[in-house]
Amino acid sequence: MVNMLGSAKARRMNRRWVMAVVIVGVGAAVWLWSREAGRAPQGREQPFTDLDAALASYKTSGWELDRAPPFRGCTRTAPEDESMVGKDGGVVRRVSDGNAVVEELRLDGNPEFDQLVVPLETPCGRQTLAVLKRARKPRGP
Repeated sequence: MVNMLGSAKARRMNRRWVMAVVIVGVGAAVWLWSREAGRAPQGREQPFTDLDAALASYKTSGWELDRAPPFRGCTRTAPEDESMVGKDGGVVRRVSDGNAVVEELRLDGNPEFDQLVVPLETPCGRQTLAVLKRARKPRGP
């Protein structure tokens, strides 16, 4: 009789451990899913549109297109960072396809405008660059 009680007690403890492991596993899966669902969409999840629509958020902030990308067609903003050029700065941006540079952009600072280099992506996966400009705001006396 003692053996039977001991094995029944052991089975109950095993069931509790299995139940605890399942609950922890489901909880971890739900937590990971909720973290993933709460993230902002990445640049690659944006739809491909014409150039004006792809740059619309910049245009609402006062930027205007200065140099269109050499590759026309549908684009979207790429997840790489933009490069800002002030009046005294300069920047060189290169787009490479494997080992070859397929596009190079050199910008020198302009005392009248701020310039912004925006990386774009085409549906075929090609990377390209657009240059935006915005009039420099005059500083106080």
